[in-house]
Amino acid sequence: MNATMHIAAAVMAAVFATLPSFAAVDALPEGYTRLEWIASTSDAPYIDTDYTPDQSDKISVRFQQSNDTSSDYQVLFCARDTSNKNTFSCILLKNGTLRFDYNDTTHGWSSALSRLAEYVLDVEGGTQTQSYAVNGNALSNVNSKEGEFSVGSTLRLFATPTGTLPGRFRIYWFKVADSAGTPKVDMRPCRRDSDGVIGMYDLVRNCFCSTGGTGVFDTNDIGLPADYFAREWIESSGTQWINTQFTPLCFDTVSMSFRFRALSDDNLGLFCARNNGNTFTCIKSNSANGNRIRFDRKAGTIGYYGTSPVVNTDYTITMNGSTSQCSVNGSSVSTSGNEGYFAVGSPLVLFAMHQGAANMNNMSSIRLYGFSVTDSMTGAVLCDLLPCCRKSDGTLGLYDRINKRFLANGGTGTFTTREHATVLSLR
Repeated sequence: MNATMHIAAAVMAAVFATLPSFAAVDALPEGYTRLEWIASTSDAPYIDTDYTPDQSDKISVRFQQSNDTSSDYQVLFCARDTSNKNTFSCILLKNGTLRFDYNDTTHGWSSALSRLAEYVLDVEGGTQTQSYAVNGNALSNVNSKEGEFSVGSTLRLFATPTGTLPGRFRIYWFKVADSAGTPKVDMRPCRRDSDGVIGMYDLVRNCFCSTGGTGVFDTNDIGLPADYFAREWIESSGTQWINTQFTPLCFDTVSMSFRFRALSDDNLGLFCARNNGNTFTCIKSNSANGNRIRFDRKAGTIGYYGTSPVVNTDYTITMNGSTSQCSVNGSSVSTSGNEGYFAVGSPLVLFAMHQGAANMNNMSSIRLYGFSVTDSMTGAVLCDLLPCCRKSDGTLGLYDRINKRFLANGGTGTFTTREHATVLSLR
């Protein structure tokens, strides 16, 4: 793809500028339309999850702080009794930092949130110790609260159980698991087609939670044509691959969110564009090179991630072709060499290695959540691939929301995904 085509792609991308590159989207029952996120408005709507957590539960939420300049405290999620005790909550304070409330103890995260930035918050309760992390960064010096207690109410998003301290956030998903990791709640933003009500659908309990309070949520559609169901992920067994039909410039930035489902001592392709000695690629290297995540640019390798990956662990990798900066789950990778301009010369292929989009080899078994390419200079999204299922024939693949095309398996066998069953409306 030449520079002119990139400019055209950037214009198309402007329409989708508000769509996050990695949306954890999954199959909803007929009658519900998946949404990218929901955001509370000045009318202060909220979501009651109808779930009362155990004190040892694990809570995870992907969210974005709004540009609201309100000085009030703002609730992200909250469960507590009428005396504000027996609590399992997270609140944004006036200074822009998060406060975690557990039983009758509070813990703070010292760094203020950046407005309009995205975060993943992980909270784990326990009778002896508790843990808190923001974007994988653990909160230190936590004075854990010992002893048993019963959480005082159901969990509510965007407000306290009494409707106070309305939060101004975007929420992309909200999950709860028990201490053993068994999912209890997995809520995704959606619209009920029969009446247009916006709320969240729980993929674990197969139920719809609609808006409480006053007003309605702001939202953004996910950008799939009517003939496609969104999926949270598609999974390869080691014989599937996808040609993205997108050839990057050497200065573009590639991002990929995935987990390994199987590993071997061989090279395993993640994303790969190679032709005539030039490469723009990321793989899991072979045992001779430590079985590490490896980044290749121009004529060869520019860096390795320090530790070997493991199966069933989520990874997000980025490779900035302009600066050669690479990262794995936010941790920088030391890189050097192979700088400067070159012609990539082939489209990006996922799940495999290749030469000139032919002779596929070293195919990987991974669960893919999302893949995107952006212009490193302007930030424009040039390619944004979303796991999906084509309704007409049930084919699983990826839909490019920028270039408006469905990408199917080019190998043998079929991708797999997670299905969901019946729906029970909670209200």
